[in-house]
Order: sequence, then C-alpha cells, then structure tokens
Amino acid sequence: MNALLAGIKNRPYWCISRQRSWGTPIPVVYSKTTGKAFTNEEIVERLCNSIDKYGPDCWWEYSIKDLIGLDMIEKLNIAVDDIEKGNDIMDIWFDSGISWSILPNGKANLYLEGYDQFNGWFQSSLITSIALQECPSYSAIFVHGFAVDENCLKMSKSIGNVINPEEILQGGSNFGKKNPIYGVDVLRWWVANHGSQHTQIPVSRNIFDGCKQSVYKLRLILRFLLGALHPYYEDINCKPQYRIIDKYMLYLLFCYNEQIQQHYNNYDYHHASKMIMNFITNVSSLYCTLIKDRLYCDEATSSIRIAAIQVIKEILNVLIRSIAPILPHLAEEAWLYYPKNCAYIPLHCTQYNVLNSWNDPSIVQHINVALRLRYNILKIANKTTWKLHGIIDASKEDFISLCLFHDERHSSISELCEILQLSSVTLIENNTINETRIQVSEIQETLCERCRRYPETQKNGLCTRCAYVLSKNKINADCNCIIKLILIFYRNYVIYSY
Repeated sequence: MNALLAGIKNRPYWCISRQRSWGTPIPVVYSKTTGKAFTNEEIVERLCNSIDKYGPDCWWEYSIKDLIGLDMIEKLNIAVDDIEKGNDIMDIWFDSGISWSILPNGKANLYLEGYDQFNGWFQSSLITSIALQECPSYSAIFVHGFAVDENCLKMSKSIGNVINPEEILQGGSNFGKKNPIYGVDVLRWWVANHGSQHTQIPVSRNIFDGCKQSVYKLRLILRFLLGALHPYYEDINCKPQYRIIDKYMLYLLFCYNEQIQQHYNNYDYHHASKMIMNFITNVSSLYCTLIKDRLYCDEATSSIRIAAIQVIKEILNVLIRSIAPILPHLAEEAWLYYPKNCAYIPLHCTQYNVLNSWNDPSIVQHINVALRLRYNILKIANKTTWKLHGIIDASKEDFISLCLFHDERHSSISELCEILQLSSVTLIENNTINETRIQVSEIQETLCERCRRYPETQKNGLCTRCAYVLSKNKINADCNCIIKLILIFYRNYVIYSY
C-alpha cells in the first residue's frame, strides 16, 4: 500500500502513449489541409454504435464515410476528400483503468497484478473510480513478482531463458537430462511460497525439488493419519478418555486453524504455506510419534486409543481443508480415502467448524515442562529410549505440572512415560533446586516382544497389556470362526432344503 501511495503522490501527468492498433481509438477526425480537429457527441455515439455492430476494429477497417456518414461530414462543413481519421488511441492506463465499469457494482473484491502496476493499472483504476463514482474500484490488491532464471535474469524470449509451465508439469529439457515431472500441486506450492513476497521470483530445479519434497512430506503425514483411521470404530459405545497430550494437540489445532484462516483472508499465501509445514513438522509429527504405542499396541476399543483416533480425525479435517487452496489435488485425493465419506462428497461441498472447547491455553504451561524433559532426554540418549528408566528431580513448580501426567512416585504406564518415551519413570519433588533435572539409566529387564515397551512379566515374553490384548483378539477370532461356520451351515441348509 505504501508503494501505491508513493506512486500516486509522485505520478506524472497523463499523456497519450503506447500507440497500438488494438487500442481504443479517440473519436476525432481531422482536416487534411488545416489539421483542425473535429469531434462532438454525435460522432462519439455513431462510433459507439458502429463498434457494437461491427466490432472494436471497425475504426481501423472502415472508411470515415462508413463510420460517421456523409450527412455528418456535411454538418462539419468539410469536403469528403479533405477529411481523415485520427490514428491516436486512448491512453492504455486510462483504457484499462475504467474496466471496473463493467462490474455490477463498479467494485471488485480483489485486483491481482505484478508489482509494476503500482504506477499503472492499480493507480489508474483507483483515480478514475474516485473521480467518477467517489469510491475505490477494489477492496484489496494482490501483488506478485516476476520470474527470473538461476542467474536472476528476467525471463525473456529474446534471451531464450523462458520456461514453459507445461515443462514443469510434464517434464522438459530445461532442467537437464532427467526431465523431472513435478505436477500441478508442486507448481502451485512454488507459486504460494515464492510468488508474492519478492519482486524477483527465482525458477530453478533446486527450488522445485524443495517444493516437491514439501508436498511429499504432506503426503506422508496424510497417509499416516488416514492409515490410523482404518478401521475406524465410530460406532463403539466407548467414551474417549483424552489425555493431556490429546487436549494439547486440540488446542494447537484450534490456534492453527485460526491463524491459517487469517493468512488466507489476507492473501498471505507464503505465510500460510510456511505455517502448514511448521504444523506438520513440529506438531503433528510430535503427536503422531507419541501416540504410536496407543495406536498399535492398545486394545482397539480402549478409551485412550479411541481418544487418539478422535484427535487424528480432527487433525485430518483441519489439515485437508487448510491445504486445499494451495494443493487442491492432494486434498481431494486424501478426502476420497477419508472414512465415512458418504457417497464420496467433494471436499468443497462440505463444511466443518472447529470447537471453541479446544481453546484451552492453560495446558501449554504444563505440557511445556514435560516436553523440555523430552528434549533433554533426546540430547543425552544414544539408543532407543524405551530401554531407559528415568529419575526426575523436579522443582516445586515443575512438580505440580508433572503430577498431572504422573500421579505415582514410580510408574511405567503413566502419560509422562508416553511423552518421554521411557519404559518407567520415578518422579521426586526436590524443593532445594530451581531447575528440574533428569537422569536416565538402562533397565535390566527384558522388553515386551510385542510392544517393545514395558518390562515383560509373562512367561511368553509379553507384558500384561499385550497378553490381554492378544488373548481377547483370539477369543474374538474364535467367535468369528464359529459365526462363519453357522452362516455356511445355514446357507447350505437353505439351498438343499429346496
């Protein structure tokens, strides 16, 4: 906006410029002998009628007699052989500047053009609209830069450094022998990341490779989330038991949804794309890592596993919609595999509202204490952390927060164990220290052969949890076999009875 204001304050006088045969002609005729110019309202009206009837090129294609008629030439008191058409056109910025006049209300929501239009179309549209209808012709403007090659040279046909977008979509010779194919979504991701925040937009293979990698990371996280929902137990009569990390994820999801919507409303696509990548890297990847034990090893119908499934469902709902404006093909593809997508309803035909109950910032203070400990463990651990036992000397303030995750002095099944990815944790309050400390040591017991987490307590090498889950699955499998036999018997009985 500052560039537009500066351009208006320092703008030069309007002048007739850039003569083009396709421009709007100035309806003036001249005397060949005297050079005197003639025009009036009737000439303008006749020219307008001729343009409506024969098209905008009629001024250049037809004679002056055909355009204004002999009667008008007589009124001008000029000899037929002495009259000629003017070859000047309207100033192209004025010509394009009044394009708002074709709009129903004379105003557009958005004007989109390159940064060079601050002294051109943006300015002429604003000035003519203020002059004729006393209001701007647009509510907002969106400015993009211009593509340059790897050497920051402006792409030009004469230089031969122009890259056709089809070569990016389908592969081309400009990027070397391998002719990489990037596709539509990668091209759109490049535009969103680089098209609006710089006046010079670099086009190179390295940049497109980076964009391709970003889209690939998004595809991986969407595939993980979708995989966690299959099969999706939506009809289970079990109330989800949300852990603190689940509520924290929902809070971050609420904040993410609010901010991403704000970026889109402000046309800050480069900020939106960066926020998407930060979200999947720093948030979803962390959460997905911490809940893998619940997803893979807990009983399918357990309340804490169902809670994780519900959070994943909400992440998918928000994430798919947040990437759709930039990556519509990836978003629609993920939506096609979304469970319970009845009749494959298109994504753009659906609505989704984030719940205000997710907005609980008080969780952040408590979860940050646990995440700091996790960060310290990752720095000092050189092996799988599930093989470690942790002893935490907690300050008085941190102890209050950690007790929310770990309500016993020693436990191997607490939420703190899940967050720290430790086999067991001993939590001790120490009022003499100001900073919480943690010490880890390798456990002596053997890990469970199934979940590789809890020290095994069964003779078959399984922990109590895994032994229970497997035994229950065996009972369900035996029941399913019996039901299958009954159905086969009933089917054969019906067939042979007739």
